[in-house]
Amino acid sequence: MIERSVFMIIGCISDTHEISREVIREIVEEEFKKRKVEVVVHAGDIIPAHVDPELFGGLPVVCVLTKDQAFSPHFAVSPQNWRFVRPAYAQDPPKSAGKFNDPAAAAKISELEEFCELQRIFARLVRIGDLVAYCGHERSFDAFNRPEKVKDFFTQVNQVKDGVYLAITGHSHHQFLYRTNNVTWVNPGAVERSWNSTVEFAVIDTTRNQVIFARLSKAEAKATPVTIGIVSDTAEVSDLDANYWARLAKQFQDRGVTEVICCGYFQPQDIGRPELSDMQVYYYLMPEDKGKNEEHRPANWHPIDHDKPIVEICSHRFYVQHGIGPEQANFSEIQRDNAFKELFHQHQRLDFIVAGLTSDTIYQEAQNYAFIDPGDARDHKCVCTVCLPRRELDFFILPNE
Repeated sequence: MIERSVFMIIGCISDTHEISREVIREIVEEEFKKRKVEVVVHAGDIIPAHVDPELFGGLPVVCVLTKDQAFSPHFAVSPQNWRFVRPAYAQDPPKSAGKFNDPAAAAKISELEEFCELQRIFARLVRIGDLVAYCGHERSFDAFNRPEKVKDFFTQVNQVKDGVYLAITGHSHHQFLYRTNNVTWVNPGAVERSWNSTVEFAVIDTTRNQVIFARLSKAEAKATPVTIGIVSDTAEVSDLDANYWARLAKQFQDRGVTEVICCGYFQPQDIGRPELSDMQVYYYLMPEDKGKNEEHRPANWHPIDHDKPIVEICSHRFYVQHGIGPEQANFSEIQRDNAFKELFHQHQRLDFIVAGLTSDTIYQEAQNYAFIDPGDARDHKCVCTVCLPRRELDFFILPNE
């Protein structure tokens, strides 16, 4: 069905539960088809009434089944042009590791547990176009409360099948993105009962290394839409890539960007870049560079105050603190949320917390804010845009041309 040797545009949804058919139809017809989606991945918690090719506009569907659905008669046979992705059939071994005095017995149980873990991964691997992707459901809870599992996840996946660069999971009812070492892990959020009470979805363009997080909302905003570009750790990119700023400006212009946040490791020599002359630029200098090159600062360039690093755009407040990136990258989502409590006590309302200083891209939707580390701009060419007030986020790799 989708065994084409080309890269593809993938529409991702999850956790539709008991949502009305009209909502799913709206996502497919008004969002996926207009964005030229070629295949849909449903990452779990679908009801039998939604297993309907007509409802998904005739698009191919990869549908993840939960453990409870694995042997349900409602999911015995997938519709034409669909593929059900089932959990591993074997039951997990008893949680007995470390409980045996006999070293040989303890080693055998540990080996069995590792085998079952790899089997769970194997069952969730799916070929989509020119790539093999992990499509699962409950794996998202590793990111939620087990930070050590985030970086271990793709190591485990590639033990089973080398060259897996994409994972799509659901279950936790919120959007996130982890991109590290050319691998990408996406949770599109929930169609029903998302954390921010909107209908969430994501679109992955595998050709352009792009992940878009979007949502349907019934709210009618009076504010004029604004798109903000976010980059971090540009460092000496001007010396290493002479056309970097021109290519970045072109991508920003194509997306309608009018405001730019350079959230750290930004060189004073780049203040006033002419490529960004038609945009408002907010930049965070490292403490040792504070005040440098101020004489060349045009009126559209605005330094971010280290003591109160708040940028307000379209009635949304961005807290920009470059140095917290490495610490946050090692936190689970629960730990990250706890770490930010003092920030909210100091600054009350914050809509986005923006960090840097890491090579990885991290996006985590929380109940009252979103955490963004766009990733390294100098070496990996990572970029993010945020469109307000609809809160559509676009994470992409700057193309070479």
